[in-house]
Amino acid sequence: MQAEIIISDFQPSDQDEARALILSGLVDHWGWLDPTLNPDLNDIAETYRQAIFLVARLDGRLVGTGALKPRGEGVAEIVRMSV
Repeated sequence: MQAEIIISDFQPSDQDEARALILSGLVDHWGWLDPTLNPDLNDIAETYRQAIFLVARLDGRLVGTGALKPRGEGVAEIVRMSV
């Protein structure tokens, strides 16, 4: 039986897992991390209140994130895409 990935809206209870996943991905990509460069992750719900921020779970574990942030009339940017 294949496991199902469930995608849902970010909830404040996702904060710690989502922040850890995103920061871990940055370390994997860049080889280092300056935590002062990512203040938006300190309060994801507040920072992205005007955006659509989604999380993906596999067997209950958070395995992905992504946000669609408005940038103008009919324009949006995909940010914080991490797996």
